Amino acid sequence: MIGKFPRYGIWVAAVVLICGCAMMTQSAYEYMTTSVFGQHVEITAAEKDTLAANFEKAAWLARSDRFAWVSTDSMVARFHGKLDINRLGMWVVVDSSVYYGKVEKDGGFTGAYLFDFRKDAVFFQDIGGKALPLEIAHLALAQWKAISISENYRKKHYSGMNVYSRVDGGRIEVYLVPANSDQYDYFGGGLYSLWDLEARGYTDWVYLHPTTWRIKRSDKKETADWYSESGSLPNAVDLFQAFQVHNRYQIQSIHTGKYIFTHDCNAKDMKFDVFGKEFFENKMAELNRKNN
Repeated sequence: MIGKFPRYGIWVAAVVLICGCAMMTQSAYEYMTTSVFGQHVEITAAEKDTLAANFEKAAWLARSDRFAWVSTDSMVARFHGKLDINRLGMWVVVDSSVYYGKVEKDGGFTGAYLFDFRKDAVFFQDIGGKALPLEIAHLALAQWKAISISENYRKKHYSGMNVYSRVDGGRIEVYLVPANSDQYDYFGGGLYSLWDLEARGYTDWVYLHPTTWRIKRSDKKETADWYSESGSLPNAVDLFQAFQVHNRYQIQSIHTGKYIFTHDCNAKDMKFDVFGKEFFENKMAELNRKNN
């Protein structure tokens, strides 16, 4: 079930605020006692705060991803394969509007096409090479720089990544996440960076996971297990990747250095049961011995 990341292209989405996603819940976790494992895990207050923040970012990434599908599919359908790619370098989402365009050498962003999800009557517009406002250009530039700086890393580990960004005070958060394909889902990997608007440069650059796990899709809806290398808690990318394939497996399990986060994919929400790592693994080994 585990393998290397294949080569796919890059698509880019930058988001300040976008539409909600019904799949998300307000709670990042739901630890409980079950008849099978029988252990109640008490997460510390500091861990709850971290997990809640990671869950919020994951929900934003998932909403961004969902918005991207609609925009991309609409663009391809509208032009029937005759899209002028010379006008495009990336696309940026602000509020509920999607701007397709090109980053210029001076850091500006020249728009080509606009999808406005708030206005059904003018859903699509050709904005004909218009220079877009600085707040949009800053997002596009931060994304472009992140893609450029990460080139060697992407070539070494995988070449296909989706890029997401949003404004955070005087900075821009940028996430690069392995892109799923028609045949495989990918877990782990990922880069996180902060772009300083005033300095026009990165102040932080974090490789979230050195390893990427590849799982081939199956009609049998098997269990998806992967290992988070971010410490005791899953980070935003771990949770986002779980959201992406919510209905594709029976059970998802994110293994960390301290806990096991499990999710029943038949549920309508994204709550997780949380177990102590050692206790969970011992119980699973015991069940396997009995079954064999």
